[in-house]
Amino acid sequence: MVLRLARVVWFLLPATAGTVIDDATREWSGAPRVVALALALVAWLLASFALLVPRPRSFTVLRIAAPGLAIATSAAAFRAGAVVATVATAHAWFAAACVLSSGVAHSCADGASYGNERRFPLRLPPQFALLVVPSSVALIGAVVVSGPLLLAAEQWIAGGAVMIAGLPIAFALTRSLMSLERRFVVIVPAGLVVSDALTLVDPVLFPSDHLLAIGTNDDPGRGLPDATPGVLDLRLGAVGAVELRLDTPAPLPLRAGRRDTRTLEIGRVVFTPVRPRRFLDEFTANAPRSDA
Repeated sequence: MVLRLARVVWFLLPATAGTVIDDATREWSGAPRVVALALALVAWLLASFALLVPRPRSFTVLRIAAPGLAIATSAAAFRAGAVVATVATAHAWFAAACVLSSGVAHSCADGASYGNERRFPLRLPPQFALLVVPSSVALIGAVVVSGPLLLAAEQWIAGGAVMIAGLPIAFALTRSLMSLERRFVVIVPAGLVVSDALTLVDPVLFPSDHLLAIGTNDDPGRGLPDATPGVLDLRLGAVGAVELRLDTPAPLPLRAGRRDTRTLEIGRVVFTPVRPRRFLDEFTANAPRSDA
């Protein structure tokens, strides 16, 4: 339902945001205007395709394209009439909120599932949601937009400098955003797979016959810090949690910096899927042997 709403709202953007951007660039010289409209169109088309084919990579596209187009609409709205500008800006930001919602994130993550699998992305930690992702998206957008526009305006030195210096940075930041696609839990017939590229070296399967209990951890006073022996805390500051307990501790290889690893005996795992209650319902239905 959420994905359908996001599609409808996004597909209608050319009627509002597209009109405002077109009007705002009408007085520009030929090449810069063509480039600006082309960039806006490409962003909209890429996000449209991502919504039509929801996959983990699709959500990375949405993370970049949706706020970028909303910012472009807000900037263009200054040259439009008050009513038109308000409608277009509100529509663009509402569309961005819809396509970046937890429902769409879940649909994109689950798009890589097959058979009886059910995949749930992990909720972004606050430092990523409020700082890392927005700043990365802003830098990527600045490079992708300013470089071609400067070159189209025949500002060869400035445009070339932006492209040469900025493209490697934009590429590295995009790769970093793509790593967030590998933060998920998968309900499989054999148990539960946990993947977190920020913490785990590889995805880990927890077989159903070794799951002692699984349920919500709603008591904020229980706070399970990273240093707690035997506990793997994948929340990284995210609010809400699901706690998984094993019948016996298992050795898990964890990341320790960019290249190093360490192995710890883990008896409890704490994580935060984007829809904890729905995750537990799905887990109960598909893994009846666990004590959910």
